[in-house]
Amino acid sequence: MTYYPIIIPTLNRYEKLKACIDSLAQCEEAKYTELVIGLDYPPADKYIDGWKKISEYIETIKGFAKITCIRQSENIGAIKNSQLLEHYALEKYDAYIYSEDDNVFSPYFLRFINEGLDKYKEDNSVMAVCGYSYPIDWKTEKDCVLQHQYFSAWGCGCWKTKEKLFMNEINDNYFLRNFCRKGIKTLLNESPSNFIGFMNYAFYNEIPNYDISRSFYILLNNLNVLMPRKTLVTNDGWDGSGENCIEKSYIDFSNLDRNETESVNVSDVEIIFSKELEAAIFTLKPKSALIKANAKYFLIKLFGLNNIRRIRHFLRRRK
Repeated sequence: MTYYPIIIPTLNRYEKLKACIDSLAQCEEAKYTELVIGLDYPPADKYIDGWKKISEYIETIKGFAKITCIRQSENIGAIKNSQLLEHYALEKYDAYIYSEDDNVFSPYFLRFINEGLDKYKEDNSVMAVCGYSYPIDWKTEKDCVLQHQYFSAWGCGCWKTKEKLFMNEINDNYFLRNFCRKGIKTLLNESPSNFIGFMNYAFYNEIPNYDISRSFYILLNNLNVLMPRKTLVTNDGWDGSGENCIEKSYIDFSNLDRNETESVNVSDVEIIFSKELEAAIFTLKPKSALIKANAKYFLIKLFGLNNIRRIRHFLRRRK
C-alpha cells in the first residue's frame, strides 16, 4: 500500500485542528504518512489568539512520518492556502489526501483512502475517494458505494493526473460548453441541487468552490466517487463555526455515527444513484431556489449565455 500525504489548511481554530490531528494520529498508517499543514496569516486581530495556539501546537505534533508546515507571512485566504498545499503535495506524490481542519476521523480512515487511491488509480471513471459518507440509507449491504451525485471535501483522496485534467476543464468556458450539450437539462433534472448550483454559477460566470465544482464535473461527465457505506468522518464544523456549514436540514450532516470498529473493503462496492441523498441535499436549499434556477435556465435559453453576460456587464457599468 502507498502512503499518500494528508494536507490540512488552517488559520485559527486550534481546538478543531487538534481534534482533527489527534484522530488522524490514531490511524495505524499515520506513522508512514507526511502531514502537511498550511497555516495562513490572520486577516484581523480577532484571529491572532487561535493562530498563535496553532503555531505553538504544530511544534508538538507526533505520530506521523514527517510533519511539514507551510506558513504564510500575510493572509492569502482559504482557497489559495489549499491550492498551495495541493501544489506542494503533487510535486512529490502521485496523489494526496485533503482534509478541512474541523474533521474528526475513524481509525480506519487513512487505510480506506490509501487503498482506494491505489485500487482506482488507473480507473478513469472514478474521480475521487471520499471518507465522509452522507447520513442516509444507501440501501446496500456492500462496504462501499460508487456514486455520481455529490463530492465531499470532508476527508478525500485525489490523484495528480485526474486533478490536472479537471483543472484544465474548469475554466471560463466550462459552463458555456456544457450548457450547449444535448440533453443537459434532463441530466441536471436528475439532481436538482446540482441544477440549482449549475444555473447560479453559469448565470454569474463564476467557478464554484472545491466541492461544488467537483460535484458538477462528476455529474456532467458521469464519473463516480468512492464512499464507504458508513462514514469514516464526522464534520465538527456543523456547529456554525464552519464557513459553509449551516443548520437548516432535517438531516444532521455532521454525521456523528462514525465507523470506529472495522476496516472497509474497497473492493466490496455497489454503484448507486440515491434519491434519498437528493432529497436530503435539496433540503439545504431555499424553497425558491429551484424556481430561480428554472428562470435563469429560461433566460439563458432565450438570450444565450454570452448575451446574458453582456447585458449584466452593461447594467453594472450603468450603475
